[in-house]
Amino acid sequence: VEIIIIRCLYMKALSPLIGFVLIIVISIAAISIAMNVGTPAIERSKEILIYEEGKTNLKLIDGAINEVFQEGDGSSRKINMKVTGGTYRVFDNRIEFIMTTNQGIVAPGVVKEEDGLMIETIGNEITVYIEYDFSFVDKEFGKGSNNIFVRNNNDIITIS
Repeated sequence: VEIIIIRCLYMKALSPLIGFVLIIVISIAAISIAMNVGTPAIERSKEILIYEEGKTNLKLIDGAINEVFQEGDGSSRKINMKVTGGTYRVFDNRIEFIMTTNQGIVAPGVVKEEDGLMIETIGNEITVYIEYDFSFVDKEFGKGSNNIFVRNNNDIITIS
């Protein structure tokens, strides 16, 4: 009888421990599943936001270029641009935004025009650009807050 009582007390003490361990194991499994499913979706959303930001910034620069060109000599515009990712390059007769995608937000091999912007994808690199009939001085800028100055000096557009 004494052995049965000790055994019952031992089992009652062990039962909460087993329950606690099971809750921990189930919680860890649920968190792992959520991370494996959720992380790619979050990364894809981030890349889409960066891509859309890049297109918006290019349109903003293009609008400033068109305004100072139409207004004539001495006209200028200051643009405050937030850049979350990617790189912007100004060279020759073109302004471009380049980003790398790991989530395939634009299919490889795409070459298309969208809202006045050219979009090309080679491998996992997306390039969005605008070409002009005149040349620029080379400039490159990236992540962070950037102040861009667009000037018309005797019908020569400069970006600094």
